[in-house]
Amino acid sequence: MDNGWNMTAAMFQRFFGSYQEVRSYDTLQFDDYSKYASSMFDETHKRAVHEQAFPNDLAKAYELGQNLLAQ
Repeated sequence: MDNGWNMTAAMFQRFFGSYQEVRSYDTLQFDDYSKYASSMFDETHKRAVHEQAFPNDLAKAYELGQNLLAQ
């Protein structure tokens, strides 16, 4: 996954110059998994990652936004 993103990031940098990013992985795809036929996602795992890691990712995104406003 990172290799594909690294190629995209290189194109972003080539076209737009330097940029900042926040990546958030392996979190929820759906609010309510019972509404979808999706056996490829482990809802328990996704919810655990969402509860543990997503708040940190959200804080990083907020900080990035604050830094952009300060520039």
